[in-house]
Amino acid sequence: MNGRFARLDALLGLAERSIALLDRCRPLNASTEAPRVSELWARKQPRNPAWIYAAPPDFRQLRTDLLGVASRLIGGDELDGLYAARAEELEREARISEAVGSADFWALARLRYPIPVGDTHADQARAWARIEPVAAEADSIPSHAADNPASLLRQTLAEVARQKLPISVVLKEDLQSVAATTSESVLIKVGVQLSPREARRIVMHELLGHVLPRQHARTAPLGLFRVGSAGAADDEEGRALSIERRLGLFGRERQAELGRRHLAALSIAEGADWVETVRMLVELGTPIERALPIVSRVQRGGGLAREVVYLPALERVERAFAEQPELERWLTQGRLSLEAARVLARVWPDLVSQAGSALVPEFHE
Repeated sequence: MNGRFARLDALLGLAERSIALLDRCRPLNASTEAPRVSELWARKQPRNPAWIYAAPPDFRQLRTDLLGVASRLIGGDELDGLYAARAEELEREARISEAVGSADFWALARLRYPIPVGDTHADQARAWARIEPVAAEADSIPSHAADNPASLLRQTLAEVARQKLPISVVLKEDLQSVAATTSESVLIKVGVQLSPREARRIVMHELLGHVLPRQHARTAPLGLFRVGSAGAADDEEGRALSIERRLGLFGRERQAELGRRHLAALSIAEGADWVETVRMLVELGTPIERALPIVSRVQRGGGLAREVVYLPALERVERAFAEQPELERWLTQGRLSLEAARVLARVWPDLVSQAGSALVPEFHE
């Protein structure tokens, strides 16, 4: 099976690494522009940020190759269909990456992150967004503190060592999130104040939700587990949130944050600009120091609004696991969407029969 798709796996893996959509959406001047627009807001002179991005890549040949692959595979068997869908998804992401910072970006981003049809999560998001902020915990610790075992850095290092994971833990100053995962590392933003419990939540989200499936995929019998199926990134986020909930780490602050992100993503996806979206969050009671980074994250690249997938994915994943608990075993073994897991479970039910005992936590709330 690996031989049949070896060249295709290589192409899809190279494509994803080259496209690097989220990295390309990171402004080069965030360290100076974010404080500038924050100061303008404090002076009641709000302005949209003037983000600067790296020079756009030229993915014309790569996009042609991906579309060619998809065209050849369409009409084949169900496994061909999964590969074709992933090639098409990567081609869309390549187009978005080429347009970062341009007038075309917003419309192209909607092809990958559209406004959910009949969104049933907006009301829930509004309720969560209005949750009163909890007073900062007295034991908050800088995320990068190397001398405190309860810091995000030390907890991540400890869990990586406990799991014997062959990955590095890297401190970064320019992340738009507190932590992120690559195929070879966990990235941690420097200087974020976190309680030990919040740091623990992030560790579990990143390692159980993102790192372990990638590690298991290295020995998977099919390359699709490594290169990812279409929609896998969205369902992976849903499962990572579900893990937080099952471990009792999905608290009020987390609900408020996710609600605000969802509403900000809807606002940007519907065409609002940065200032309009910040005002919307503030009117809902969001503290300005929280609203500004949320909207900057959601609006990255020119309006990616990827955060619109989180709440739908959480509901979709938890509903699927309640109806078919065995599906989670597939998602623990690689970068599969629920749809891909259903196809593989039906057509090749023994494909992961020898899987190791991946951690699937029980509910603690």
